[in-house]
Amino acid sequence: MEETEARPHGVIGLAYAADRLLKTHLGSPYRIVLAIGLVASLSQNVASLQKALGSTTNLALLAGSVVLQVLLLINQLAQVHTWRQDRRERRAARKAKS
Repeated sequence: MEETEARPHGVIGLAYAADRLLKTHLGSPYRIVLAIGLVASLSQNVASLQKALGSTTNLALLAGSVVLQVLLLINQLAQVHTWRQDRRERRAARKAKS
């Protein structure tokens, strides 16, 4: 029996489909742009965090934003790792066939 992949619906489904399409057609440059964007955004938030040290409300919001962006960056780097591992396995399988 063949396993089928669950497909999300609505906005999540559209985002999932768009992400897969971009990964398929752009590959590594797509992932690199995402990682650079996350790092740039994180850097901007850290700079804003330093300016907002006078207000605890702003500080808490910015700290939460920084934490979220760090988590997104970790996720993005993990996806790059998975993609690289998959690519190595595909290359090894092709090499074993020939």
